[in-house]
Amino acid sequence: MKEQFPFHSALVTGASSGLGAALCRELVAQGCTVWGTSRDSARIDIKGVIPISVDLAHAEPITDFVREMQLELGQIDLLINNAGYGVFGNLEDNAPEDIHDQVELMLTAPALLTQAVLPGMKARKDGCIANISSLAARFPLPGMCLYNASKSGLSAFSRCLADELREYGISVMDVQPGDFRSGFMEATHNTGNGDAAWLAMEKHMAKAPDADQIAREIIKAIAKRRKGTISVGSFFQAKLAPFAQYILPGFVTRFFQRIYMSRAGHPSLGAWL
Repeated sequence: MKEQFPFHSALVTGASSGLGAALCRELVAQGCTVWGTSRDSARIDIKGVIPISVDLAHAEPITDFVREMQLELGQIDLLINNAGYGVFGNLEDNAPEDIHDQVELMLTAPALLTQAVLPGMKARKDGCIANISSLAARFPLPGMCLYNASKSGLSAFSRCLADELREYGISVMDVQPGDFRSGFMEATHNTGNGDAAWLAMEKHMAKAPDADQIAREIIKAIAKRRKGTISVGSFFQAKLAPFAQYILPGFVTRFFQRIYMSRAGHPSLGAWL
């Protein structure tokens, strides 16, 4: 007999494509009422998902959305902070608006949305907050300073929040996917610098698991009410590298970065690290 999914309603950000869309499909299959956000709700074309338009990269729309969400959406058992995008290139080539938008989207928005759902979860002494960070929080690569920093901040936010909510029965997950195939590379703004690191990412993405597989792993972890840091993806990235880093953190971080870059097949990639 199939075990019943523990949550009945979910809010997923960044739901129009990639991992967000895959998570929505999995949640609908579990019988959840699902709300999905996108800057353009018309792009959310998933049966059973209630689309919501909101630009989470700017404070004023976030604040308005949080206020409306508290009044209109009702009980939210599961919040998945998934929305994000990358800007690739040397830091000095990042436009000020890109720096601002990445931090707002991947750090400020999750904090504000979490703040909005917490009163209800605390009152029920139940709920789950899954923050989609990245393995880049542990193994940052050149060319994505703000992405790496924002994801690292989100991971730290999750760990601190888990301690704050320990007595309330609320699961907080710091989900750190490795590489997976989605529209991430196409959506990433590439400034044209750091070509070696970009090549490494493209090579790894082409061989990586797809977004549907990653979504299934995440939903399985949510169903088991797992807490803490959850690594998902290929065996090397999601299991072997984090385990080795736990034993020898400094050495393994640099070693993993070198291996990641050199496996792209470019003889000069190792010189980056």
